[in-house]
Amino acid sequence: ASTTSRKEESEYVTIAAVREKQVVLASGLLHDHVGHWTGRGSRLNAEVASLTRNILFTSTVDAAKCSPLLEAADATAKEKCFGGQLIFLQHSVVRVENAEFEKLGEGLIMGRYPLHFHLAGDHSNSYLRQNSVHNNFNRCITLHSAFNTLVEGNVCIENHGHNLYLEDGIEFGNRLLDNLVVNPLTSATICSDFQDLDWAGKRPSVSGMWITNPNNTFTGNVVVGAQFGVWFTFPTATAWKTPYSNEAGIFGGVFGASVKYFADGASGYGSGHWVMQQEQGRTPTIFHNNTVKGSQRNGIFIDGLITNSEDPTIPCLSGAGQSAHSGCPTCPLRVHSFNWAPTIFDVSVKPSLRTYVVTENFFEDIVVAYGAAGEDHHGRPSSSYWASGGAVTFKRAIFAYNGLGASLHNPVDFCASHVYWGVSGITARWTDSLFLGTGSERAFKFYDGGYLVQNSRWAGLEYLADTRSESNGNVNGLILEKSAPLGWFDSDASDTLFQWAMTSGHVTLQSRSSTLPNLADWSSDWLVGQWENANLFLATMDGFGDAIPWSSYHQFVYNTASPSRNSGWGPGVVEEATPTCRMFYQCGYTNWCGTGVDCTPGFACKDLLSSS
Repeated sequence: ASTTSRKEESEYVTIAAVREKQVVLASGLLHDHVGHWTGRGSRLNAEVASLTRNILFTSTVDAAKCSPLLEAADATAKEKCFGGQLIFLQHSVVRVENAEFEKLGEGLIMGRYPLHFHLAGDHSNSYLRQNSVHNNFNRCITLHSAFNTLVEGNVCIENHGHNLYLEDGIEFGNRLLDNLVVNPLTSATICSDFQDLDWAGKRPSVSGMWITNPNNTFTGNVVVGAQFGVWFTFPTATAWKTPYSNEAGIFGGVFGASVKYFADGASGYGSGHWVMQQEQGRTPTIFHNNTVKGSQRNGIFIDGLITNSEDPTIPCLSGAGQSAHSGCPTCPLRVHSFNWAPTIFDVSVKPSLRTYVVTENFFEDIVVAYGAAGEDHHGRPSSSYWASGGAVTFKRAIFAYNGLGASLHNPVDFCASHVYWGVSGITARWTDSLFLGTGSERAFKFYDGGYLVQNSRWAGLEYLADTRSESNGNVNGLILEKSAPLGWFDSDASDTLFQWAMTSGHVTLQSRSSTLPNLADWSSDWLVGQWENANLFLATMDGFGDAIPWSSYHQFVYNTASPSRNSGWGPGVVEEATPTCRMFYQCGYTNWCGTGVDCTPGFACKDLLSSS
C-alpha cells in the first residue's frame, strides 16, 4: 500500500517465487514504499496483503468498463455492472473464510453486495475471516441489521462505495477486527458514496469505514487511500439539536428497511425492544489500534447528518452539503449538522425517562498519517481529524505527515468537558501522543472547538497550530500540559512512547531554546481587524519541558498591533501578561454536564484559570 498522500502508489505485484524468507517479485515496484520504521513507528510502514485464494467467486463482467460508469454515477451501471452476491439472512449461521471475491455486487442497487448480512439479527456464531474482496461493484462487506457478527482479517481492495458498511444504524455488538481497506472507489448507491457537497465541484467522499452505530468494536483495522478514512454519522435528532441537553430519548433511531422489519414482533424484537430504542448519538464506541493513511480529504470524520439509509431513486445526489435535506436523505448535510455526546445511560429504561452521565470516548493507539493537503475552507473541510463532538481522547496516538491538521467544531458541549477532563470548553484531547512532519505541516488548525494536549510531543512541524481559512478567531483555543517539542524533556530519550522516533534517524529534532518561534502561526489575513481575534489563545500549564520549565500557567494571544511579527512564539503570537478567559464558546452559554450535574465550577474558565 502507499505510504504517501498519493493513493495511486498502492500497487499490485505478482509473486514469482518464495525462497525461505525471501519473496521474489515478477517485476519491480513502481513506487517507493516506506519500511524503515521500527517499534511503535512500524505502523507507518507499508501494508502488504495477498489477494489470491484457492476458492474464487467472480463474474464475467468487464471491471475496466464498469468502473468509469460507477464513478460517474451513470445509471446504466445498473445493467452493465451486474455481478453475483451472497446474502446472509436471519436465523442462519455463516462462516466464510479464506475465499476470494471479485467483480461481484450490482452497481447502484441497494442491497446487492458481494458479502451481505441482510436484516440478519443475531449472528453470534457467524464470521467472515481472512477473505480477499477486491474490484467489486458495490462495497466490500455490508452489515445490515446484523448483531454480534465477527468480521476479521479481510482484505478489501478497490471496491466501489463505502467498503466496510453499517447500513441502517441498528447494528450493534459486531466486531470489526484487523481488516485492511485500500483505495475505495467512488460510486453512488447512496449519496455519500459519491459526494458530500453538491456545491463544491462534486468532490468525492467515499470512505473506508462507514459507521452508523458506535455500539460496535473496531480494532486493528487499516484504511489506506480513502477520501474519508473513517466516517461516523448516526441516526439522531434533526440538525441543530444537541445531545448536550436535558432532552431525553431523541438522539437515536433506525434507518431503512430495519424500521418495519424489527418493529414486527415476528422478528423476535418488536417496537418496544431496546434495539429499536437505541440512542446512537449518546453512545460511546470501542475504537482502538486503527490506522488511517493517505486520506485524500479527511482521516477520521465525525459529522454530516443523514436522515435515512435509502433514497427514493438511485442515484440521488441533490442537497449534499446543504443545511436541510431536499429529496435525498442519504446526502450528508453540511458540517456542524451532526452531534455526538457519549454518555452512560440505561438503554432498557423508557427513552423519555432516561438520565445521562457524560463521559469520553477513548481512541487508543490510533495512527493517522500521510493525509493529503486538501482545502481547509470551513464548508468543505479536509483534516487529519474533524469532529463535531465525540468527546474523543486519543491515547498514544501518532499523527504523522498529514497535509492538514485536526479541526474541531463545538456542538454546544462547552460545559461537559469540565466533568471528564477537568476543563470546560474542550472538544477533543490527546495524551501520550506524537505529531510528526517534514517541515511544512501543522498539527492543529483552530476552528470553534478547544483542544487539550497532555504529555505529548511534536517534531518536524512548521508550526504546532494555526487557524483554518475563514476563521476570525472565534475559537476555544489549545491548552498544553507536560507537552513540548520532541527531545525537550530529558526523559524522552528513554521513554518508550517517544524514544523510537528520537533514535530513528528519520525525525528532525528542534534545538532547545528559551522561546518557541514556531509555536503557532496567527498571521492569517482573516484575523486582521476582526473582533473575534480577541478570543484566540494557546496556553501551557507548565512551560515546554526541561528546556522552558515554568511553574505556572502561561497564555499566548493574538498580537493585534503586529499580526505578522514573530516575538519568539510565532507570527502574530504574544504572551499575555495577565491571563484572562478568552474561550469564545464559554461554559455558561449552555450549562449541561449530565442529568442533575452542577456546571457552575466551569463557568467563564474558572476551572482553567484557577491553576494560573
